Amino acid sequence: MIVNNAQQNLGIEIKVLKNQISIDQFERERFGKFSGDQHQTSLSEFMVQKITPRHSEPMRRILCLTDTTILERDPQTYSVCTLRPLGEIFALIRCDDNIQKFSIEYKNGLTRSYLTNDRDSLLATLLDSVRSCGNQDVHVRITRTPRGKRVGPLTAPVDEESEAILLKYIINCYQYPVKRFDVLERFNANVPYSGLNYSVTQESLFSENKERLIGGALQALVGAGKEDLNQLNNVDLEASFHVLRRLLASKVGFAAFTNQPGFREAIGLRVVHALKRNNLAVTYASIDMINALMHPMHAEYDLKQEQMNKSSLLHSKGFLEQLLDMWTKHVNLGSGALVLSAMLD
Repeated sequence: MIVNNAQQNLGIEIKVLKNQISIDQFERERFGKFSGDQHQTSLSEFMVQKITPRHSEPMRRILCLTDTTILERDPQTYSVCTLRPLGEIFALIRCDDNIQKFSIEYKNGLTRSYLTNDRDSLLATLLDSVRSCGNQDVHVRITRTPRGKRVGPLTAPVDEESEAILLKYIINCYQYPVKRFDVLERFNANVPYSGLNYSVTQESLFSENKERLIGGALQALVGAGKEDLNQLNNVDLEASFHVLRRLLASKVGFAAFTNQPGFREAIGLRVVHALKRNNLAVTYASIDMINALMHPMHAEYDLKQEQMNKSSLLHSKGFLEQLLDMWTKHVNLGSGALVLSAMLD
């Protein structure tokens, strides 16, 4: 009946296979290429409560992590309720107003929220699993990604011209406090967490100097004094570290730490200010930004530059003592799994 109505009323011909599958075959292969045991055998499991509009109360679920997928299982029957590839995760949201709540943003635009008593340990494990499967753009943030400020869908990277416009936006507008948060949010929403896709000047007649744009953006960000840092709230400060992390992933940004005058001192001041706030999300963002200075993420990196960056970071005794005090505090309290994993990354 459906086939006839579709052909008569819509002009669409629906093809029906002669050899129909059975219910058992459907159950075995309903996850497609992820139907095998290697994609459904759990390596880590966490008990969570899923927040969904279909139920008035959060539903109990077992969040399972495998080598390639993230699964939700029913705690009573242990049957798979949801399966998604780890490579489809875009960002992890660590809610600031609820110590148990976190969300997972997917590249197709969906967002799933959960509650758990061991949030930071779960996020640290999930972050490590996603990056180990090749998705280097996943990151942890306080607020959701502002989709309205992104040029295109989450599945498609922005073009070279858009990246250049975003860099100019930082250079020209970051100095104005009214536009500061919008500058940070737009840049983070469009540029991958692993860094700019077009960070090297192309060999053409009318190509822009990318190195000059990146250097100017870095100078605009770190040029703010201590008074400006005090005016930033935790969301703004975290967003600024995310922007710095994306810029430092480029070759010119990686070298700016030792080559650009005053840059090292400004970065150190910003990190120390972040550590004094005692906010785990801000602390994690600052540590993750420091990792970008110690481990080059661009191609054809200079080993000498890497050694110079590490030497400069480890040169300050006071800075190292503050990191050690923070480490000791979290170890003794059994907290801050996300921060500790970032320091060991």
